[in-house]
Amino acid sequence: MMGLGGGGGSNDDEEEESVGVPPGAPTLGDFGGGSTEESADESPSEDTTASGGGGEGSVSTTGSGGGGGGIGVVSTGGGSGGDGSGTEDDSDDDEGASDDDDPVDNTDDGEESGATTEEKEPPTIVEEPSNDSVGKQESQTGSESEETENDDRDEEPQIGEITVITDAWDSVGWGIEPVLKKLEVEFGVSLDISYELLPPRDLDIVDYEVAAERYEMPYAQLEGLPETSRLSTEALGVAQEQGQELFREYLRRLRIAALVEGRDIEDKDLLLNLAGEIGLDVDQLRKHWAEVDTEQLTEVDTTPQMWVSAGDLEIPKSGHIEFEPTYFAFVGNNVMPAGVPQPLTDFITEYDLATTVEVMKALDTERAQLKNSEKVQQVCLGVGEFWEVI
Repeated sequence: MMGLGGGGGSNDDEEEESVGVPPGAPTLGDFGGGSTEESADESPSEDTTASGGGGEGSVSTTGSGGGGGGIGVVSTGGGSGGDGSGTEDDSDDDEGASDDDDPVDNTDDGEESGATTEEKEPPTIVEEPSNDSVGKQESQTGSESEETENDDRDEEPQIGEITVITDAWDSVGWGIEPVLKKLEVEFGVSLDISYELLPPRDLDIVDYEVAAERYEMPYAQLEGLPETSRLSTEALGVAQEQGQELFREYLRRLRIAALVEGRDIEDKDLLLNLAGEIGLDVDQLRKHWAEVDTEQLTEVDTTPQMWVSAGDLEIPKSGHIEFEPTYFAFVGNNVMPAGVPQPLTDFITEYDLATTVEVMKALDTERAQLKNSEKVQQVCLGVGEFWEVI
């Protein structure tokens, strides 16, 4: 190998000089066995000097030596006066020097590895919940339970109620009876229809005529009406003391007498006679007649006044009522339809006398079927056609 500043020589001389590289001098093995550029990049701390006499690409590493060419050189590139190629002997010496001079010391790595292995995980600290958080959790649990209970309660079957505030002269109340009876048939025991009493009021023939024109129920042709409903209202008020069922039957009988038969029921003797027909205790009526207080009853502008309710549903209604909206309002609030059609005889027996319109609407039947039935017979009262069980 050619030294820096040397005058050049044969290849044999270069090999001899390579063999004589001092043991302490770095070799190519120290730079990973790669190219000069890679070696220089990987070992920037080494003291390297480029000399003009050795040509471009020469790397000079200072070592101990004497004489005129006393600097040992590792040549990695061709320069002037040399071919720049190393020999097999150089490679062996370099590898040997690398193994001897740079033994791998794994002591530190082992100690670090061992230390890492012996490190213990820090203990897990479990924080006890504060009173506030416990309270919040209990409150949330309670709220969820309450919501569940409310949902369950909402899903439970409900009982529908219709309260009708009316009197014997309520022509609209008489006209909507087919709708109320159809609702009773559809919902059966899931629906309770009750009647309460209006206070005495002034009667108007115009209201009567409008209702008679609108509804299919039978209405008598009346020339006029009594001035007030006071006596009939008092009689109904006394009848309430004998129970809701008898009160309801008495109300129906008075309506038939006044609105279908065209009779003036504002007569005390007639009221007592009609009470006896449906099974009221007439002596009790006479005895308590003077005690009834009708002035405490609530006045309304339109008759009848109704309250439709089921669960949380409560709808006030005045005057007319329709079947479908009321039906779906009940179903939407978990009032379950009966699902079983009511037999004709049971329906008529429940009301003692039922008009043709009531039977047809409530049971979805035809008049011809009524006439052909062997279990019921036709009864005429005033202008009305009624049916009773044989």
